[in-house]
Amino acid sequence: METLWQDVRYGLRMLLKSPGVSIVATIALALGIGAKHRHFSVVNAVLLRPLPFPDSDQLMSVWETDYQRGQVRVRLHIQTLLTGAIRTTFSSTCPHFTTPTSS
Repeated sequence: METLWQDVRYGLRMLLKSPGVSIVATIALALGIGAKHRHFSVVNAVLLRPLPFPDSDQLMSVWETDYQRGQVRVRLHIQTLLTGAIRTTFSSTCPHFTTPTSS
């Protein structure tokens, strides 16, 4: 135990003897810890935590293909989805799809 205290005192003496190295080492440690925390926060939010709404495992992507214009996977607007032709085609493919009724 005595050698531990000797090592701590020696380390403190060396840090006080060269404050520039101490500051650089402290900044490097702080940047490393901050970067590690940021990376974990992103991975946790994107990959580990479940999505914040029920039945998130049933999400799906909907797009349309316009062969006449040569466009594949065009973003589908909600008004287009709720029109009659698209709605009937989509309802036959996905029976759980319900459209809102206008009041």
